[in-house]
Amino acid sequence: MASQSHEVPGSESLEVLQLKLRGLQEQAVRTTGLVRRLALLAAVLVALLILLTVSLHLYRVMQYAQLRDVTATLDEKEPKVAKIRFWPMITGKVDFTREDQEETVTIADYVIDHDLVGRSGKLFMFGGKDRSFTLNAQFREGLFLTTRKLLGPGARP
Repeated sequence: MASQSHEVPGSESLEVLQLKLRGLQEQAVRTTGLVRRLALLAAVLVALLILLTVSLHLYRVMQYAQLRDVTATLDEKEPKVAKIRFWPMITGKVDFTREDQEETVTIADYVIDHDLVGRSGKLFMFGGKDRSFTLNAQFREGLFLTTRKLLGPGARP
């Protein structure tokens, strides 16, 4: 009598199952390596994005002058004229913005001469039809821009 195999239909031999298991293990190792490379690539891209953001921030901020003090007073003879005094510590630009009911005007003043650093500068800014306008100055303080209200509601003396 011939020996009969007692395999259940649809079942596979132990060798075939071991080969499939080895193939799945190798695929898992390859996939793990790919995931690690993609994680490293993502980390490098995030670091480059942070570096780009910081560089753009510094590029924008470093073009402004650093001021020790900035003040503004209304001219007694001409109430629509603001006298602005400032003491630049580092060369760069200073933005002065006058806002009233009708319009907003921004004047950019540039301190480009190193001889002016440490000396006071003057600027005259003309107001609108009446005295009700606000005057702001934007300049650098350290690594950040600051906007200070010079005239108008809430202005610091």
